[in-house]
Amino acid sequence: MIRHWLLYTDVQGSRTIPLTPPGPLCIGRAADCTVHLDATYAGHDPVSAHHAELYWWNGVGWVLRDLDSTNGVYVDGQRSGHNRLAPNCLITVGQVHLRFIAQMGADRATR
Repeated sequence: MIRHWLLYTDVQGSRTIPLTPPGPLCIGRAADCTVHLDATYAGHDPVSAHHAELYWWNGVGWVLRDLDSTNGVYVDGQRSGHNRLAPNCLITVGQVHLRFIAQMGADRATR
């Protein structure tokens, strides 16, 4: 079994956010976003209220989609509108960094 999560890093530190299919998980400033980013710097809002979303696509993998944000979403330094995520890729939204982690783990289901 492969487990997925985001490692969230901003000016206040780091935390992990587990990803559970199928999603979608919203990324943005709005309080209703699954990944709520408090990302206002120097009076400028580089992160939209509903900036991007992550969803599980047909059992193939996690996909990141920009929700027509003004400042865009970057994956490994490249602006991305719609992108299947590779393990250990770096997602940048404003000044916030999210590392996409995929790790093999033991299936904890009882047999």
